[in-house]
Amino acid sequence: MQRIVVKGKETYLYAVTIARLQVELVKAGLLKFNESKGEFDDRTSKALEIFQKSKKLQPTGFPDQATLWLLFDSHVKNVQ
Repeated sequence: MQRIVVKGKETYLYAVTIARLQVELVKAGLLKFNESKGEFDDRTSKALEIFQKSKKLQPTGFPDQATLWLLFDSHVKNVQ
């Protein structure tokens, strides 16, 4: 499990969850494949923030439940 801290919020995610999160961000065109290294880093947080904005969520860059649910939903289209 990796400890994630973004703007004062904290959570823990399994490596498989981080990997899936990054795959979905790559599919959405928000993260480059070579930037998805299995670690939740600043690039991943920034891509998540852009995704959140596109879905009318508060753009925190934090992987909260609402964000992950929308990101992992198979019906979510590219947000470019």
